[in-house]
Amino acid sequence: MTRIVWYTNSTLRETGVVSVAGRGERLRPWPAKGDTVFEEWVRRNLLRRFRGEAGLSLRRAAELLGVTYATVAHWERGRKVPRPANFRRLAALTGLSIAGIAGEWHRWLQERPDRRQQ
Repeated sequence: MTRIVWYTNSTLRETGVVSVAGRGERLRPWPAKGDTVFEEWVRRNLLRRFRGEAGLSLRRAAELLGVTYATVAHWERGRKVPRPANFRRLAALTGLSIAGIAGEWHRWLQERPDRRQQ
């Protein structure tokens, strides 16, 4: 059975049965630790691959891009998509074209595993 982790703004629950969130918060699925399908998808992220090849830490990449390390982590896990200005910075950092980065990012997002079927 696949573990499902549900989170709200204030709590983290790991359970097979989802309890009701308090104060009108909505529960959303979050990838469980050790979920190999999701983790494999994350490893194919353009920025994550570049960081690995260049030997950049998450914090150092964030400094070079002019954003917080949390923002870079959100990009790499598919929770957020870079804004156009950040795509320009990514292009300058990686040496790729903006169109190439945006296209690959779009393809990567389309491959996101469906959490409900696991």
